[in-house]
Amino acid sequence: MRNCATSPVCDMQDPLHNFPRPVLLIDGGLDVISHSEKVFSLFGLRRSMHAEDAPSQLKQVVEADALLADELALATARLAHPGDEDSFVWKHGKRTYEVAVRARDDSRFWVLFEDVTDHAISEEILMNARRYLEQILGHIPLGVIVLNSELRISSMNRSNLAFVRQLGVDLHLIDVIGTTLQEAIPGRVGTDWHAQAQRALTSQQAQQWVRQEHEGVGEILVLSTLANPLPDPQGAAGGVLFLVEDVTDKAELEEQLVRAEKLATVGEMIVTLNHEINNPLSIISASAQMLRMRETGRDEKSLEKLLVIEEQVRRIAQVTQRLRAMDEMVTQEYVSGGAKMLDVWKETEASDEEV
Repeated sequence: MRNCATSPVCDMQDPLHNFPRPVLLIDGGLDVISHSEKVFSLFGLRRSMHAEDAPSQLKQVVEADALLADELALATARLAHPGDEDSFVWKHGKRTYEVAVRARDDSRFWVLFEDVTDHAISEEILMNARRYLEQILGHIPLGVIVLNSELRISSMNRSNLAFVRQLGVDLHLIDVIGTTLQEAIPGRVGTDWHAQAQRALTSQQAQQWVRQEHEGVGEILVLSTLANPLPDPQGAAGGVLFLVEDVTDKAELEEQLVRAEKLATVGEMIVTLNHEINNPLSIISASAQMLRMRETGRDEKSLEKLLVIEEQVRRIAQVTQRLRAMDEMVTQEYVSGGAKMLDVWKETEASDEEV
């Protein structure tokens, strides 16, 4: 074995021998001039190799890997001046390396290998997670808009694009990226949404759900919106997450529930009216009939008045019966432009017309 104290090869190897990463010093013909000890484990070679055999063995290993040899040959050919650098990705077994090549002033080249396998795996995981998240956002019924710190759109899911198209605005994702809500959605909708997002960004507090009716394409669309601030890693205002929910059906159900509650209240009132009014009416009607049936001292005018009393009593009784039979509330104006009252005769009049 050659004495490293006098060997010119060992002299050249010494500066790189203990370098903490795999590195080669090569010439334009891919001859290995020097190397670090870490290169042995990179290429799967035994460290017990004689120093004078290592460069030739390393060259054979490099040339045996066609991809690595071709990339190194191309890189050394491109690096025409000292200090020029080039890099490429090299897969070796299950590992991935970024190979950096730097030209020296003596027509030789440093070749540094950096294991980026974990970084590549992390990037792949992040990309897969992002695609998965985009798929989820694309299929949820909520509209989702992500705004940056300048309140410009950085993302918008399919549901929100569908909501906006129902409002008569034909949007495409590629067109809205980088625009504000006011620019992307003209009119009151865009202005109101932008203002809500601005309040959330300025106050750094969520602006609660705001429900608004909008004139949609052929129908009324009821949308509810929430603007939630998004802090950056330092806690500063990083943007706004803007959520949109179609609550048209929910609003209709709530309106039906209100009508049902009102009808139930009217029903309770009618029970009270029947109890408190029908009993006195019965007494008034019976008394009027008894007075009318008396023959002595009764003139025609008095009889007519008694008949009128009986007729009005019957009308009041019919009103209470109609109220009791109502299954929906129909109103009409009591005075023009003023208060309204229940139309207790509407259904009866409609039935009479059909007959």
